[in-house]
Amino acid sequence: MKKRFAIIVIIASLALSSCSAVSGIFATPTPTPDIAATALAAAELAVAQTLTAMPTNTMVPPTNTPEPTATLPPTNTLEPTPTSTSTMIPWFGFISPTGNLDKLPQGFLRIENETSADHIIVAITGTTLKRNQEVWYRWSVSSYDVQTIYWASYNVVVEIPGKTVLYSSFTQANKDKTTMTVTDSGIRIVGP
Repeated sequence: MKKRFAIIVIIASLALSSCSAVSGIFATPTPTPDIAATALAAAELAVAQTLTAMPTNTMVPPTNTPEPTATLPPTNTLEPTPTSTSTMIPWFGFISPTGNLDKLPQGFLRIENETSADHIIVAITGTTLKRNQEVWYRWSVSSYDVQTIYWASYNVVVEIPGKTVLYSSFTQANKDKTTMTVTDSGIRIVGP
C-alpha cells in the first residue's frame, strides 16, 4: 500500500511540475512601445512647453488712490482686461534632436493624398543609416508634396483628420524618389 501511495505521489508531483513548465512557454507577451507616437508626443510636448514659456502681455488695471477729503465722490470700478491665452500651434517641418546632420546622404519622398479628406497629417520618425541620428518630420499634405529626407529607417504615422490614423514603415537608402500613397484604407509605399 505504501509503495502504491509513493508511486501516486511521485506521478502527481511530476504532472504538476510539468504543468508549471508549460505555462512558461506560453507567457503573456510584453507590449512593445509605439516609437512613432512617442516621438510625435515628445515633439508636440516640446512645442507646447515653448509656447507656454513665452511671455504674454498682461494689462495691470490702474488704481484710484483716494485723496483725503471730507467726502469721497463715487468711483467707477474698473474691470481687468482679459489676457490672451496661448493655444498650441501645430508643428510642421523637421527636427533632429541628436545633432548635426551635415554631409549625410538624402533622397526624395513624394506623398500623395488620395483620401476623401481635404488634407492629411504625415509624421515620420527615424534613425539615419549612417551615424544613427534621430530625425523627425511632420507635414500637412493637401494633394501631394515632395520632400527631401535623410537616408534612414522610418516609422510612419498618418492622421486622416476626423477619420482614422494609419501606420507603416519604410527605409530610404538611395537618392531616388520613394512614393507614399495614402488612401482611406491604408498606406502604399513604393520605392526604388
